[in-house]
Amino acid sequence: MFPQNPRIVSLAEIVEGARLFVAEMPTYGIRVPVKSRVRQYLEALEEWLECVESKPGHRDGETIQRFIFAYQEIFLLARIFDELKRPPEVEGWQKRFRKILKGPFFPGDEDDWRRDIQAELQFAAIAKQRGFQPELGFNKNEPDVILCYGTDWLAVEAKRPHSVDRIKDRVRVAADQIARRGLNGGLIFLDLSIALAKVKREILSPQAKVAEPWHIERPDQLPGFKMRLGHHLLDILSLHKSYIPQNSAPQVFGMSALSIETVFFGPVTPYLPPAATLGGLSHYALSHFGGRFYSDFRVGFQT
Repeated sequence: MFPQNPRIVSLAEIVEGARLFVAEMPTYGIRVPVKSRVRQYLEALEEWLECVESKPGHRDGETIQRFIFAYQEIFLLARIFDELKRPPEVEGWQKRFRKILKGPFFPGDEDDWRRDIQAELQFAAIAKQRGFQPELGFNKNEPDVILCYGTDWLAVEAKRPHSVDRIKDRVRVAADQIARRGLNGGLIFLDLSIALAKVKREILSPQAKVAEPWHIERPDQLPGFKMRLGHHLLDILSLHKSYIPQNSAPQVFGMSALSIETVFFGPVTPYLPPAATLGGLSHYALSHFGGRFYSDFRVGFQT
């Protein structure tokens, strides 16, 4: 799902790709409401492109952050869409996908359930790309995602916390859910793209309302950046494994974390240079079974 060498694209290419994504969804029975957050993201990208073209010296931090967030969300949604529409399709994915198109531009406490559904579909898309045929749970008594691994049926509980402070609570909830499912164990999947964006602001520009974007000088520095992102995700998983309740721990064999980052190439300038968006995906096994599962999951497991 996330290429080893992400393609470097211009702002014009980003906008064109977003337009094509929005135009293609109705062909799969997914109507995109006028006030959906996807259309808000597309409008933000179009506005920024117009601003860059008409005012090349203009640089507004709030606008840049809206652009980056819009781009990363459309990047994620488009890749979920591309993978789940590919045959054999995951039953019921269109209904779930319609739900995650709604909601505000930025997430809030009242919108966590839609972001969690996005995380469910995100994991299903990654698993499908790795050779699994995931199933989606259809009621509150079923896991978010169900995987068949050999002779075992596994539960996946997916969460998308919007701050680092919320991670421990989401881990506790997910672990308790896995313990109640009655399957052969399960894993917790965390999409930390939003949570880590707030941390980045605190690290890079603590006095600002928004963070400056990541800049690197040369494309050959990108693998090192991605490696550091992966190590950071592993540190977070290691830190938060202690929040799995003891009565649930035997059923949870692993934790996975995803984060999306947009990196700009070249020196800091009054306008944004070409960019690449990449995904960091890290796994933390909590048992021997988890180690075996993740070994197969990394290389692609044919069910």
